[in-house]
Amino acid sequence: MILTAEFNGKQADYLRFGTGKTPLVIIPGLSLPRVLRSAQAIEDAYSSFAKDYTVYLFDRIKNPPPGYTLAQMAQDTAASVKAAGVGNACFFGTSQGAMLTLLTAAAHPSLVSELVVCSTAAKSYEKITSAVTQWVRHAKDKNIPALAESIAEYVFSPATLKNAEDFIVSFNSDVSPEEIRDFEVFARACLRFDFTPELEKITCPSLIIGSPGDRIMPPDASEYIARHIKGAKLFMYDEKFGHAVYDEAPDFKKRLLAFFNPDSE
Repeated sequence: MILTAEFNGKQADYLRFGTGKTPLVIIPGLSLPRVLRSAQAIEDAYSSFAKDYTVYLFDRIKNPPPGYTLAQMAQDTAASVKAAGVGNACFFGTSQGAMLTLLTAAAHPSLVSELVVCSTAAKSYEKITSAVTQWVRHAKDKNIPALAESIAEYVFSPATLKNAEDFIVSFNSDVSPEEIRDFEVFARACLRFDFTPELEKITCPSLIIGSPGDRIMPPDASEYIARHIKGAKLFMYDEKFGHAVYDEAPDFKKRLLAFFNPDSE
């Protein structure tokens, strides 16, 4: 079910499914088409969670303002979660969504009982800036074919692209002018950022996941986060997986479930 959280004069859509007692909040990464256009595919992908969890996947706010920062995005994420009546939840974030998960856990510890973040960073790296600068330029120029191709090449591994590049590019090409505008705003937030001091404020159980095959995030970005969150666990996949390891690795969702619920297996 797709619902809308309303707060402070803003709106953010979210997907809710599952019947479990434990809330699980998913904060997805930067997406060119609005993520909830794939609501059914997301629900199918996380069907193994539906029995034990009520799953909430939050999109970004509608009509984001120019100059919108990661810190502002994280505050709106927390407000969205609260407006949906969710608290003390497991959080899972990917890429930019993982950044927002970390910031939310640091600023609103009562919202986050445990967290898993994947393919992310707590500060700018040259690899991130290079990818995002290219995306922002294509979005500003409304060059959708080039933008869709660039996203595919940066986000997915060569093996995935070999099998599904045409579909991925086509999916990212079917976008509205509003989606292109919003994408550019959200992407610009990743051009320059550093919230490393916030990591030490995170006290909940944490799992950090990355892959050396990631073309956007360097491996030491995951390692840095794990070192600076007390008690955090780190798991690195091998280099055959790309930035989208959370979609590519066949055991990823089992690994997620095992962390949040060690007694599930």
